[in-house]
Amino acid sequence: MGNFSKFVQTNIMLSVFFIVVAFVYPAFNEFVFYKNKKNEAVSIVKLIAKAEEDNYQNKNSYIPVKKGDTTTLSTKFNISKKDLSFYDYSVVTYLNRYEIVAEPKVEYLKSREIAPEIYTYAQISDGSSAQKEWK
Repeated sequence: MGNFSKFVQTNIMLSVFFIVVAFVYPAFNEFVFYKNKKNEAVSIVKLIAKAEEDNYQNKNSYIPVKKGDTTTLSTKFNISKKDLSFYDYSVVTYLNRYEIVAEPKVEYLKSREIAPEIYTYAQISDGSSAQKEWK
């Protein structure tokens, strides 16, 4: 860079800096800001799964929850509405299995506060064996 003027050298250095920041920022955002929101979703799904297992043992049925139904989640699963701010949770029940889906709310996707990922937890109870699966 010896043949370039100081102005051109400064512009090149700034350009390289902004390009590096543009590539590093999404990875930094993923590991720092999105990780806490993902851990929150996973912990709430675990609470719902524990309550579903207890209900199945006591009443031999699962509790279905529609997407965005915060009143059922707060009353039957003892989860505060404050904890349900970033994701919409739904529980799809079948005869011997259930599936919990945590979808990010649209307003947080637009503001890029949470990662655009849908978390799914499924448990199948076939007689004596139970299969748990995260997607």
